[in-house]
Amino acid sequence: MLLERTSGVPLYRQIQDYIRRKIEAKEWAVDDQIPTEQQLSQDFGVSRITVVKAVSRLVDEGLLRKEQGRGTFVVAIGLVPEPLSLRSFTEEMKDRGLVPGSQVVEKTVTEPSQRLRDRLQLAKDQKVYRLVRLMLGSGQPMGLHRTYLPVDLFPGLLQYVGDNTSLYATLQERYSVTPEKGIETYSAIQLDSEESRLLGVAAGSPGFSVERQTFYNNQPFEWVTALMRSDQFHYTVQLHRKSKSTDISKEDLT
Repeated sequence: MLLERTSGVPLYRQIQDYIRRKIEAKEWAVDDQIPTEQQLSQDFGVSRITVVKAVSRLVDEGLLRKEQGRGTFVVAIGLVPEPLSLRSFTEEMKDRGLVPGSQVVEKTVTEPSQRLRDRLQLAKDQKVYRLVRLMLGSGQPMGLHRTYLPVDLFPGLLQYVGDNTSLYATLQERYSVTPEKGIETYSAIQLDSEESRLLGVAAGSPGFSVERQTFYNNQPFEWVTALMRSDQFHYTVQLHRKSKSTDISKEDLT
């Protein structure tokens, strides 16, 4: 394994990129143990400190995890939508090389709050299904989804929803409804004790909160609040500068 020692790129970053390429190419799969820091330092002909810096940065990115007394393991590939697309949890897991699954925590019919009525554009007498599911990737908890759908649009839905059921596949097969677009809002949160227990992390661990309003035929049919483990997910978004002209003044950049 040769490093470009005259390229000007720090050696730790070259090692970091090498490990990342191995993960992205799925040569090192999720939950695989990577070579030890001592082995990598020998392979690359660098100090152990250089390898530790490369590995630590990938741990911070969420691609690797360290386990005391065991070693360093691959966590997952970050989700990089190109272009941004509306995907189901099942599709996301398959893209990451994981087996999608779910466990139903709760499924019921309930009266929606006013905020939920507004999000789903419901009349006062309309009720909603409330589905709470623990989302799994190859058996490991990934997130907790709380999903709300109008009862009137999907009569009898609860009888079709069980463990390991793809909700979107069910909506398409049973009701001919396919999600066409969604509006998502992301925020950083601290998981409470019950959420932490379900997700298999320490109480008070950080997480992502993702709220999504989903549309079919330009009408909202789903509202989801998803709590995702921050050690399993990170999101990358492409940004494009929008300018009125091709001439950018110095003041525009300050």
